[in-house]
Formats: sequence, C-alpha cells, structure tokens
Amino acid sequence: MKLPYILLWVISASVAEICPRGEYQINDVCCPMCPKGTVVKIHCTLQSSSSVCIPCVDGTYMDHPNGVTKCLKCRECDTGAGLLEINKCTYTSDTQCECKPGYYCAGEGSSCDLCIPQTTCNPGQYIKKQGTSRADNVCEKCPDGHYSSGNMSKACTPWTKYGAFIVK
Repeated sequence: MKLPYILLWVISASVAEICPRGEYQINDVCCPMCPKGTVVKIHCTLQSSSSVCIPCVDGTYMDHPNGVTKCLKCRECDTGAGLLEINKCTYTSDTQCECKPGYYCAGEGSSCDLCIPQTTCNPGQYIKKQGTSRADNVCEKCPDGHYSSGNMSKACTPWTKYGAFIVK
C-alpha cells in the first residue's frame, strides 16, 4: 500500500519548478525578466543565465517586466467614436484616449474605448451638474415660477409679473 504514496510523491516532485519574483520559466529554467519597454530576443539556458532583451519598436509597448517575445501594439484613439488622444504611446505605456468635448466615456478604467454624446438640457430645464469626459450632464426641471428658454441653460429665470400678467 505504500507504493502508490511514493509514486504520487515522485510525480508531484517533478512538477515544474516555480521561479522567484523577477524571473520567468522557460524549458524548466528560470530566466531573468526583461524590463519594461523591452521583450525577450533570446531566452536564457542552463549554459547562459541571462536573457537577451530587445527594445520595443515604434507603435508597440511593454508596460511591465516580462518573459514574452513580442511587444503589445499601441492602441489608436478612434475619432469616429468621439475619442481624442491625451497621451501618446511610449515604449513603456499604451496610448491614453479621452472623450472629446460634448461626449462622456461609457466605460471604466484609465482609458476610454467608447464615448456617448452628453445629454442636452432642453428649454424648461437647467444644468444641475455639468458633465465631464467621464460623466453625463445632469438636467433638472425648472422650479415653479421659473423658466429657461434655451438649451443648456445654467440657471432658470423667474417669471416677471406685470399686474395680472406673467411675462417671460
């Protein structure tokens, strides 16, 4: 009965080695990771303990230490989706996009993929809270006895009383 336990121990002992922080595993060898902005050209071996790293080329980036052989492609801000580029892609960071004025981002995260037109506050409403590139406008109905005659009014105006008549 002890044989199955010994066999299990031998099998589990041969499971792939776990590399320390800052290294990656390739062919049962732990290699040092390439720094941000670079990727592996040649993996280390048992004979050579160093990986050969090469820099990312224009239009690509790598934003973390790694053991991969290809840089990531930089994103493009789609102006047709209401996006503007706010930070260009570098070898160590991706392009950052933001919504153009009059639009807000529909998603989460530090960069935006899709922008939605902000709500227009109509006559009879005012802008309670101005929208941003991350939030929609908040419109509110003018209180009784007040009006707004144009779109996107910042405030409502009280009706003017002339005797028995109320005039805008």
